[in-house]
Amino acid sequence: EMTQTATTSQVDLSVRGGTESTHYYLSFGYTDINGVIKGGKSNLYTGRMNFETQVGKSVKIGMNLYGSTRTANNKDALLTSIPRFRPDFEAYNPDGSINIIPTNTTIENPYITYSNRNDGIGKNLNGTAYMEYMILPGLKLRSAGTLNYSNSSSDRFNKKGTQGYNSAYNYRSLTASEYSTKVWDNTLNYAAVLGKHDIVAVLGQSIETYDYKTQSAYGNGFPDENVLINIGSASTVGGSSDQYGSSLASFFTRVNYKYLNRYLVTATFRADGSSKFGPNNRWGFFPSAALAWIVSEEDFMAGVRDAIPYLKLRASMGKSGSQNLGYYDWMTTLSAAPYMEQAGVKPYNLGNPSLQWENSTLLDIGVDFGLLNERLRGTIGYYSKDVDNLIYTGSVPTNSSFQSINQNVGSITNNGWEFDIRGDVIRKKDMVLELGFNIATNKSVVNKLDGIQKEIVMPY
Repeated sequence: EMTQTATTSQVDLSVRGGTESTHYYLSFGYTDINGVIKGGKSNLYTGRMNFETQVGKSVKIGMNLYGSTRTANNKDALLTSIPRFRPDFEAYNPDGSINIIPTNTTIENPYITYSNRNDGIGKNLNGTAYMEYMILPGLKLRSAGTLNYSNSSSDRFNKKGTQGYNSAYNYRSLTASEYSTKVWDNTLNYAAVLGKHDIVAVLGQSIETYDYKTQSAYGNGFPDENVLINIGSASTVGGSSDQYGSSLASFFTRVNYKYLNRYLVTATFRADGSSKFGPNNRWGFFPSAALAWIVSEEDFMAGVRDAIPYLKLRASMGKSGSQNLGYYDWMTTLSAAPYMEQAGVKPYNLGNPSLQWENSTLLDIGVDFGLLNERLRGTIGYYSKDVDNLIYTGSVPTNSSFQSINQNVGSITNNGWEFDIRGDVIRKKDMVLELGFNIATNKSVVNKLDGIQKEIVMPY
């Protein structure tokens, strides 16, 4: 009576076209799903548009858009309540009403589950618009803006007798939330081959903002379960709302240089500024460099090239940063605290304006090789990672009315070896059988903490 054969219907329509200088692609999709429980369903609409055109000889503009909207009626709770409902329990009372099972058991009358409401709506939009300008041969400027937006809402109504609620009360909740991420990237790209020299360089800037907000309202004790179910009709009502966000500004550069196709150098530098840190510590600076030598390209390797067709020595060292903390941990905040029916505030979070970027310095040295006409391939490497200014929950004096705050409490070192090897046992035109083996070691040492913290629980 409550189940059915699940079905899925899907329709997709797309069109593609263009001219020598303009290209476009449009698509539309519709998916209708009816679940194994009657009334459980999902309707999904999707749309996509890609467009790109060449304006003159130097300018290219384009746009990529994707959007979707989904409505759902979730009846999956019946998959739990049906098998749990004992056969010796009557589904209906003698007067015809649904039999309410006491909520101190794990049993819920499936007819109540079936009549409960659990609806949701979700909308998403992802889009990127860009412009490219060829300043000179090999020198290109690109500017791109990206938006990711999501909006969702839910409506739940649990009738009297729903497991987990007092059998004398019913409950309804309404929630709505939305978030958006906006990114603006600007890069200047240069690529050139000058004789024996191969150069690729990037200079760029990026700005990213994230915003989130949510609100909810709930009530229980409604006079009936069909008409007067607006939140204001409940005997007990409540609600909440929240909003937060962050910003990140970045400047970066990267240069890749290759000489004679065997000597490789890479250098990068980036500066990141995050609103998650205090005004005096928002910026972190992260350089890195890498060197590589493809030994197998040297003339002195010609005599052994059949046995060692590929041999590369490499080494790199770089610094990166982490902002693994809350949006406003650097700031002391307050929260509402009504007292004697009067509005009031109380301390909520003890801020730490001295919070800094967590820094990781990674050293990586290795050898990549291919042997026997590259039927045997592998790598051997050593790494060492030092984490400094570790962001972790640190202790504070109890007379501050707080127990802990996020702090840069110490440093950790991880180091070890990595070995990976793969071989083609069989290599034919129509068949390849490859076997592989890898092993790695890791040693982790906590170098220092704040003097009070005794251990770090991973992941932190």
